[in-house]
Amino acid sequence: MNLKNTLFVFCTLLFSLEIIAAPNKIFLKIADSDKEFYKENIGKLAIDIPLVNIRTRHQFIAPEVGTQDTPYQQAEMETRGQGCLIVFRKCLGIDLKDSITFSGQKFKKFDLVSMREDKGYTDTHLGMNIFNYLGMFPLKFDYAELLINNANWGLYTIVESPNSYFKKELKTPFSGRANGIFYKFKSRFYNEKIAKNPEVEFVSDLKSLVKIASKNHSHKGGDKLYKMLKWKMDIDGYLTLLGVHNLLQNGDYSDEIYFYVDPEKYAQGKIYFKVMIWDTDVLFSRPHPTPYNMFWKSRINRTLFYSMENKFDRKLALDKYINKKMAALLKDVLLTKLTSVKLSEMVQVVRAKISPYLTENALRASIYDFNPKERNIPYSAQEIINMLSSKEKLLLQRRNELLKRIDLILKAN
Repeated sequence: MNLKNTLFVFCTLLFSLEIIAAPNKIFLKIADSDKEFYKENIGKLAIDIPLVNIRTRHQFIAPEVGTQDTPYQQAEMETRGQGCLIVFRKCLGIDLKDSITFSGQKFKKFDLVSMREDKGYTDTHLGMNIFNYLGMFPLKFDYAELLINNANWGLYTIVESPNSYFKKELKTPFSGRANGIFYKFKSRFYNEKIAKNPEVEFVSDLKSLVKIASKNHSHKGGDKLYKMLKWKMDIDGYLTLLGVHNLLQNGDYSDEIYFYVDPEKYAQGKIYFKVMIWDTDVLFSRPHPTPYNMFWKSRINRTLFYSMENKFDRKLALDKYINKKMAALLKDVLLTKLTSVKLSEMVQVVRAKISPYLTENALRASIYDFNPKERNIPYSAQEIINMLSSKEKLLLQRRNELLKRIDLILKAN
């Protein structure tokens, strides 16, 4: 993309997205007893905190929530995310009686995510924007500045509650956010009014996908495994999702995928899984240094799978037809949807969205707090813009690398 095109894209976004608009602000009022919770575990690393403390959530007493445009209202609120409990800026789950509106989007039940691992606070939105564009992340989301009892707590992402979306909009009987071994869950949702025997039927069906892949993968070719999986899940969507994670070099995606049951097919008596991404806060990083990823590093380097953490992906990566199908799917996405121009535009969208929040007060409060020993000073506005420009270069470079790898996979006998 040449300089002229870059300037055109940026100038277009500058005016169309109104980057000079006032930032979204969420105001919270919490009780004195709730304030004490924030003193726990502050400044400690995860390794220093007992596991039982990490898993303990805090329910707030009669909190109130307002915005710059709406008065305070009572809300239900609790801390969210195991990792967020060990850092200063907690993640919060909020349920309101009356919705609030940001950028034309209404939020009633939502999460406030502190982006504790997101260096520069742009990976989350870049990933969500890209997957939203591809139809793989339908949730509403935006940036918001959080103030608790009038004290600035910095920059957060406000995102629609996944379980609320699954229940009220999608009306699926089941969704589960898988962990690294695929059919265990970090979180799950059952619609008891629809599902008959959820614990048995859904989990056993997910396990069956792993068994099918284990018994039917083939180095020689043939579409047997692909056809078997296509009957039980959106395998094309899953392979595309994995390929785009590779493009983003998302080192933390294995436990950030929701599997949910297609409600229309379930009404016809069939369990059929679809997928949706969740967190994208650790982009442009290496896969987790787990034994599986270290042992199968060569497989990661020669296929389009970016992680070998779950057994399902390890078996899929052994199948010749699956690899070629994944290559063809990703090639189509890169050539028709995620072109170099489109990816640069996506980066500029994030730059436009974050620009109103790059104030001294907000950045001071938003200090990167995943590891206090790694960084204990605020970002500057220019530093974040520079980091975003570097991420754009990495993204375009990775796209070119993957197109070359795709051609090798498709030409292989």
